[in-house]
Amino acid sequence: MKPLTALKYFKENKRKALVSFIVLIFTVCAISLITVLINSITGTINDINVKPVEYFSTIAPIDGEYFLNNSVVKSLKNNPDIDKLIDTDIGGTSVNLAIGGTTTVPVLFTDKGDLETIMSTMKATIRKGRMPENKTNEIAVHWRVMANKGWKLGDTVGSFKNKKEFLIGEYKIVGEIDGPNIIFIGTESYKQKQLQKISKVNNPRGYLVFHKEGKRDAVNTFIDSIDKSQANTFTYNKIKEILDEQLKGLNSTIVAIILVVILILSISVGSLMYVIYIQRSDEFGILYAIGYRKKSIATLIIKEIMSLNLISWTLGLVFSYGVISMLNRAIYNPRGDVISIFSLNVLIYTLMIPVIVGLFSIFPITMRLRNWDPIAIIERRE
Repeated sequence: MKPLTALKYFKENKRKALVSFIVLIFTVCAISLITVLINSITGTINDINVKPVEYFSTIAPIDGEYFLNNSVVKSLKNNPDIDKLIDTDIGGTSVNLAIGGTTTVPVLFTDKGDLETIMSTMKATIRKGRMPENKTNEIAVHWRVMANKGWKLGDTVGSFKNKKEFLIGEYKIVGEIDGPNIIFIGTESYKQKQLQKISKVNNPRGYLVFHKEGKRDAVNTFIDSIDKSQANTFTYNKIKEILDEQLKGLNSTIVAIILVVILILSISVGSLMYVIYIQRSDEFGILYAIGYRKKSIATLIIKEIMSLNLISWTLGLVFSYGVISMLNRAIYNPRGDVISIFSLNVLIYTLMIPVIVGLFSIFPITMRLRNWDPIAIIERRE
């Protein structure tokens, strides 16, 4: 007997097919959006706090001190794995995260020539305006930070202009930076100006420590071993460890919430599919009565449900991409956030939907099919 074609029923009953498609597509889209928005938070934190220290580590004086002490400076200069030390003062400003909360962007103040070295190393360029000049209150800011904070080229910013601003002093934005790494630079901080007036400078306010090629871990280990009573140190290994620890609990909670939402939505869709197929009992009873085996009917049901699920999953991802692209252009990109649907988490979480929907619809339907009496079905007794 010629086998039945999968999805033939839905082609002839487009309204029921449309309902199933819409519910599944929106379920996939919802999970995709939740995952992408969460990824945008961790991605922004990583871009700001972790990616820069892939290129250099930072060392600053301990709280209450103005300059690095002699022993720390000497040990750094004598380390053979260190390629370059850049005298710097490190400030900071806050940026808002996509769905609440803030994180801190480091602000690097040093000589213009050294700033150009930092820019080149971090693959950054000035896309508007120019570099800050030496001994000025000028700054250049990555476009993502400017968009997030609502700043524009030519604006004067800092705590003297806005008491809620973390960046101490008053600075004029003369350059807008572009590039894969978020960077915020200036040539002289307010602290440096004040210290020049009241103190004889013997040692730097801090260092950016650039490692030689292939020596990042060795330099990180050396810097992490510096006595915490001597200096505040920030290396790639240390910041990554701190960030992973901070996000560990948050990620577990988020994953649990996503899994619960997936389970609830998938069971609901699976129940809808089950109802649709139970309404087709007459059809399956007649097929069985005219010679189709229960195994063939069960195979047809499985093919139909999984085909419907996979088509809906694909369309859901396409729809999600369109929605996220619109959100990117209209909301997130203008405020300095960059979100992308293409991630392993999105694929894993959304693929769970057709699997769970399949389980909660195929299993009860096929179990019921095993006990179906075709004559009873045709005579309307079941």
